[in-house]
Amino acid sequence: MFILEQKYGNDGYAFWFKLLEMIGNTEGHCLVFKNGVDWEFLEAKTRVEKDTCKEIMELLSNMKAIDKQLWQKDKKVWIDNFVENVKDAYRNRVVDIPDKPDILRKKPHDNKDNLRKETTDEMKEDEMKEDIKKHPVEGWENVMLTDKEFESLNKELGEAQASDFIERLHLYKGSTGKSYKSDYLTILNWRKKEARG
Repeated sequence: MFILEQKYGNDGYAFWFKLLEMIGNTEGHCLVFKNGVDWEFLEAKTRVEKDTCKEIMELLSNMKAIDKQLWQKDKKVWIDNFVENVKDAYRNRVVDIPDKPDILRKKPHDNKDNLRKETTDEMKEDEMKEDIKKHPVEGWENVMLTDKEFESLNKELGEAQASDFIERLHLYKGSTGKSYKSDYLTILNWRKKEARG
């Protein structure tokens, strides 16, 4: 805090607390900054110009106030201390406290080469686990889907419309802090409502 205030004044002070607020309102308590929309939202939320936002994020990474590896590799914001401090709040919740994102986690389609090296039994077990495991959709990290749900949306809605709904849900969740038990069913519900007019 002292360094942020010294370098950026009240903007630095406010930025840090706005960032914590965003993390608290985000499912999984992990923010992702991979596209211009993510940066624009941060800029609007903190009222700090984009270049200054990027400078502050790099400074926080170098000071290890945010996880440096996740930031440098994937532009993900994870704060161990934040998650540690909210553990008690998860005791009475249905969902478990989020785990730190895995830097080495590959995209679903990249796993195919690795699976070929495993035995048939191991492949079946891994595929079954992957079918029920929800993970962020690349580029729209606020949306959590299983591989089957993602494939089903693309098949049922078509890739363009599925991408549109996923992006809309990503932006809506990011801007409101809302979370849903099933992002997949939320998208299908939105589509049904729109079809009715």
